[in-house]
Amino acid sequence: MDFDQKAVFTYEHLTNICSARNEKIISNEYPEVQDFIKKNEILVSRIALILGTMKPENLADESIRDLLGDTFDSLFSAKELIYKGYLGTPFTLLRRAWETISLMTYFILHPEKAKDWRDGKEIPQREIRKAHEKHPQGGDANHQKEAHAYFAKCAHPNSMLIPYRLLGSGSEYTMGNFAKPNDLITMANMIRLVQLWGYLRHVIVTRYGSEMYKKDAKLKSALKEISDEKGTKINLRLKTKHEEMVRKYKSEGRFK
Repeated sequence: MDFDQKAVFTYEHLTNICSARNEKIISNEYPEVQDFIKKNEILVSRIALILGTMKPENLADESIRDLLGDTFDSLFSAKELIYKGYLGTPFTLLRRAWETISLMTYFILHPEKAKDWRDGKEIPQREIRKAHEKHPQGGDANHQKEAHAYFAKCAHPNSMLIPYRLLGSGSEYTMGNFAKPNDLITMANMIRLVQLWGYLRHVIVTRYGSEMYKKDAKLKSALKEISDEKGTKINLRLKTKHEEMVRKYKSEGRFK
């Protein structure tokens, strides 16, 4: 087979075989997590429909809604990549979602800052974190630092997250998602996805809760289906499994 024929064959294999195979693996291994994430996507879509019947109060409100849409897109796209077995690349989208949620909170606490942002001024994450630290409703500063450090590190070309492809050293073709999903990275991605949907849900309900409940009397009960408590339980099971696997790999000398 010539190189041009091989290229077509491998491309079609990636698009038609590998993605479907990996999605099936993820579905078999993490059905509870997938179900929880899907419920969050539907719930946030429901919230967007409610907000679509409510005129924005000001520029900050308008900006928060735009950021809501951008966060949804980032998390939805990251999920698609994770399910298909592209485990390193979603980190850039997860980082974007984290920073966008932080900016939403910033505009809730400091609505006057939205005009600068709308006028094109970049608001650095360090400025947002400092503002959160000073505000009584700014959240846990240490957790925000940890999350920022994690996403910043993983969003860059970190050698721990870029696999050894061995292209030309035993492998003829290693692009795309030829390899099956790595459990360690899959679990880490799932944990962060559940967390980020929880953050987004919390920010939106804090800002619009009372107004939305008037529009949709069943919304409160729907929120209970994807409560923080349920998300925490799911992530606790994932983290326990992840830690057990890390210990196993270390004992086998697979990494330090």
